[in-house]
Amino acid sequence: MENQVFYTVLSGTLVFVLGQILQKFVLEPIQEYKKTIGKIDNQLKFYCNVLINAVSNEEQIVKLTDIVRALSCDLESIYKQIPLSGLFSKIRVLETKSDVAKAAKLLISISNSGGRSDTRALRCDDEIEKVRKLLKIESLN
Repeated sequence: MENQVFYTVLSGTLVFVLGQILQKFVLEPIQEYKKTIGKIDNQLKFYCNVLINAVSNEEQIVKLTDIVRALSCDLESIYKQIPLSGLFSKIRVLETKSDVAKAAKLLISISNSGGRSDTRALRCDDEIEKVRKLLKIESLN
């Protein structure tokens, strides 16, 4: 009888510990990654008027540059924290490493181009659409 209680407590403890490991090291990084994609979508939408138009307000451009560049860095760093990201991308839970890298590069390009001149702004609009496609950001309208 004592062995049965011991094994029950031990198995319950193991299930709890494995659940915590799964949550902390797999589910939370994926959730953080999805939040970052949401922030990217939000900020690209919010600053769209500055990104795709030539703007003379240098302060606004500097703020935008910092935000978009930080989002690019966040996207890559959070993706790298996800264990088994290759497996998750194969089963289509996550984007591929290549798509994330391309999206991060495009965000840097958007950061460098946004709001500076008409020709760069047109390219910026195309790059925003490419980022949305690479990160599978759905349009709600």
